[in-house]
Amino acid sequence: KRCEVGTWSSSRAGRCSTCEGGRIPDTSQVRCTLCPEGRFAVPGSENCTDCPPGTYALNGSWTCTPCSDGHVPDAGTNRSTCQICSADMFVSPDKQSCIPCILGEKSRAGSTSCELDYVLLSVCLTCFVTQFGAVYMLLRRFRRFQRIADISKVGDEVVVTMLRPHGIRNRIGDMTRVHISGTGHFLLDRIQTFQARALDKHRLLLVVPGANMEISSSMGSCRVIFPRDILDTATLVPVAGMSVALTCLAWGIIGAVYLSGEFDSRAHKRMLFMMMFICVAAA
Repeated sequence: KRCEVGTWSSSRAGRCSTCEGGRIPDTSQVRCTLCPEGRFAVPGSENCTDCPPGTYALNGSWTCTPCSDGHVPDAGTNRSTCQICSADMFVSPDKQSCIPCILGEKSRAGSTSCELDYVLLSVCLTCFVTQFGAVYMLLRRFRRFQRIADISKVGDEVVVTMLRPHGIRNRIGDMTRVHISGTGHFLLDRIQTFQARALDKHRLLLVVPGANMEISSSMGSCRVIFPRDILDTATLVPVAGMSVALTCLAWGIIGAVYLSGEFDSRAHKRMLFMMMFICVAAA
């Protein structure tokens, strides 16, 4: 006589018996076999059952054990143990796996959630502002036109007075090429490109060939010709030099953060690569 489902009997036994917890009858129903790792069976079960999410079981278990907070079943061991979620990862809502934190967030090992990484965000913001400032200074000076308030002769010299500070550094004996247009004076508008020297923050001394005639105007525009517009403009340090210094500072911060080893996780490295991309795009 064949035993009922979920029971077994040896050839010598006269009655059928149920398997103890963690075991089920084999196909021939002559002995009980252990449930594999990650599965369980209560006494009298016909089949082994998978452990529910967030739990694990050893061979021959009749119940599953919940993983501790911050741990998930280890798929590599067939859910026979639990593994801790590493730093910058957290337990998924179904408690089946560890999920990486999104960019700009962090977590400690064994965390169930992530939090904002204010240190890394501060570094990113600093690099972005520094690189933006470097590019902004260059763009602000590049091919910048300034309105002329007055052009007149002072003795034998032609002096141009700007409405706003021209930004050209006042260096003794050094001349800068400028472009003059729209003055209404035929000689100035015909030549257009002149050598100039800063007298003060508003006035420029022009070298005008053949300036034996009266020169006077109260309109027009003036710009420093490239690359002098970024090499000769600023108060103490040229705009180009300041931009290079700020760019080196931004990349230096990125390099220092990368080499420090403090942000070795994949999420942090992705953020660093994004910072590098932003700096390149800004430049």
